[in-house]
Amino acid sequence: IYYHHVIDLTHWPDPTSTTITQYEDELEPSINSISITTYNIQKLTNIAKIATFLTHINNKQHHIIILTEFDIAKNSAFEAEFLSFIHTQNYELATSIKKRVAILVKTTFNIQLLNTDKYSQSFILSTPSQQHTTDITFKINHLQITIFGIYVPVYTSAASNTITSISQKTFFDEFKQLIPLISSHHLILAGDWNTAPSNIPTNQQDIQFHTLLHTYSINDIFHLASPKKNKKTFTNIATYPLSTTSNRRLDRFYSSLSLQQKININYTTYEKLCFSTHLPINIVCYFKYPTPIKHNVSQTFHPQTTTIDNR
Repeated sequence: IYYHHVIDLTHWPDPTSTTITQYEDELEPSINSISITTYNIQKLTNIAKIATFLTHINNKQHHIIILTEFDIAKNSAFEAEFLSFIHTQNYELATSIKKRVAILVKTTFNIQLLNTDKYSQSFILSTPSQQHTTDITFKINHLQITIFGIYVPVYTSAASNTITSISQKTFFDEFKQLIPLISSHHLILAGDWNTAPSNIPTNQQDIQFHTLLHTYSINDIFHLASPKKNKKTFTNIATYPLSTTSNRRLDRFYSSLSLQQKININYTTYEKLCFSTHLPINIVCYFKYPTPIKHNVSQTFHPQTTTIDNR
């Protein structure tokens, strides 16, 4: 906290008022907003997929992009081609290229990146769970923010998940152990949860996990932003035209209460599909400038009377 002391000189040399303004933050923010997008790209197998996606979302407007079900082709030449391409688009890969989730950061975005995968590589998570999550921590406008990219396993059976051999239940059971450790952060959780939020959650571990988030005041941003348009982020009507689960809000953002108190949020779901059955979703976080708390202190200054002793 700092104080800005203003003296009213209107009636100088007889000032009669002083105003003290108290600010909650040390300085006014130098960056007004941050734009974050999450998208299930359903396996990055060719450059056209990422190129078309960036064009689709107008990449100039996005500071951080979280790609779930990243699963880049296991080919060192293709990995190099991917890194080279995103560099031409002014992005850098901030996290491991080997995981099922990737976080891209705009190179022109003025943030101080403090660490990557500090929590995702924690001993709390097994090696398969570590493949399904990644995280970055950065500093912006005097705030330290941690973002998790999450791709919850789609299969209830570990044997069915041929890539990482982990069940959805095991992932939830392990990841929820991290929540008490990170709940005090200015926190954003984003990605594909592979369970749709509803009054009747699909399984017991889903109930327990969301109860835990609520306990630590980590809330679904969709409800905070109250968007008027499209709710679904996943659609597969072409394959399952009669399925009641073919339109669901699988991709979601959550944020901690401490961060919510610092920002205003605009939420957008893109309306068109792009090489995937998932729709990109975006949030723009507008930082709240410190609100001055003014204390008016009126002071009257009387000239001193000097008595001359002629004795």
